[in-house]
Amino acid sequence: MKYTISKITSGRAAVLGLLLALPAIAMADGRREERYVARLVSYAETPAVSSAASGHFSLIVDEAAQTLTYEVSYEGLEGAVQQSHIHFGQPFVTGGISLFLCTNLGNGPAGTP
Repeated sequence: MKYTISKITSGRAAVLGLLLALPAIAMADGRREERYVARLVSYAETPAVSSAASGHFSLIVDEAAQTLTYEVSYEGLEGAVQQSHIHFGQPFVTGGISLFLCTNLGNGPAGTP
């Protein structure tokens, strides 16, 4: 799935920058873009979950255009996807949801895919 979120504040972009590893900086159309990727594994959940499921998350932050473009892919899930979001908290502590990526439960902010 690929979605673009527009008009995200710099503060939220900074939060995402803290959460994700492996940053890379690229130039596109003369603008600076920051790219992040994260490998998603069940043991990173709090508490840890034992599952063969895995996923991949990639993010492009374009401050000039004030956009975040992201892609989430996954495989091996044992049930249907209900929502995807990013928590912000200390390591090994589930923090609050800081950004919804998608949900079919109707519990995300207005405009959530």
